[in-house]
Amino acid sequence: MSDLTPAVTIRGLRFSYGSQGEAVRTSSLIKWYASIVACFRGLRHVAVAGKHSSAEVPRSEPLYDGFDLDIAAGTVVALMGGSGSGKSTLAKLLVKDYPLVTGAIAWRKDFSAPHEVIYTDQHALNSVFPWQTVRANIEWPLRTQRWPYYKRLRQVVRLLKIFGLKHRAKAFPKALSGGELQRLAIARCISWCPRCLILDESLSALDRNTRAGIITALRKIRDEDNMTVILITHYLTDVLALADRCVALGGLPVRVLGDFPISLPHPRDETSAEYQAAQEPLIEKLRHGHL
Repeated sequence: MSDLTPAVTIRGLRFSYGSQGEAVRTSSLIKWYASIVACFRGLRHVAVAGKHSSAEVPRSEPLYDGFDLDIAAGTVVALMGGSGSGKSTLAKLLVKDYPLVTGAIAWRKDFSAPHEVIYTDQHALNSVFPWQTVRANIEWPLRTQRWPYYKRLRQVVRLLKIFGLKHRAKAFPKALSGGELQRLAIARCISWCPRCLILDESLSALDRNTRAGIITALRKIRDEDNMTVILITHYLTDVLALADRCVALGGLPVRVLGDFPISLPHPRDETSAEYQAAQEPLIEKLRHGHL
């Protein structure tokens, strides 16, 4: 359950891609190296961005200017918006991939350790070691965190079961399907129970049934571990299946176009009157092209 206090507070955020129109970002090679180092040193974020989204088209004007947002601890918050609305950029600002110009992003003290806020995107291979088996990939972060053997074993078995990977435990990533690989990537990212997981379009390349399975697993993990989840997606069904709140972003500079609580019990019934009522304001935003 959420304790309703902010896990992260964003105040007066200002960010642009530089006066010369070049995005402020490190090279792909450096970011790849940083991801490997992160796996050995505290695991700040296991995945790094692959291709840059359309939100990162170079601009001289600010993408964010005076932007405010709070995200409560223990909740699942979905960020939605049209292409170029700054969703992925905000995620990378949250994990310090991009530097702030002005403003503040303040994580609560118990979220501030390097391994407590984890970012992953749709490129699952960025989040796993191809030379390790499924089991070894999930176990490796626990070894680096010096988990005791039996505690480590219980957690690996638990995640293999929750993410439906028990039968693939001895397989290597190259032998997995796309859905299995994404399940492994997420299981590895949360193996040591970080306080916050940021999913940047992590499910977007998967079919609906595979996404539904991963969402079920994430909900179980969230309920059992009280994890905060920030979900960036274009899929309204994913939002309604998992999220407690949906924040619609848009405009330039980016602003909050709508903030919608989703107070539905789990599992959620798509045929219920409550479900239909919850999705109506989001569908209205879709009609106007905001999501």
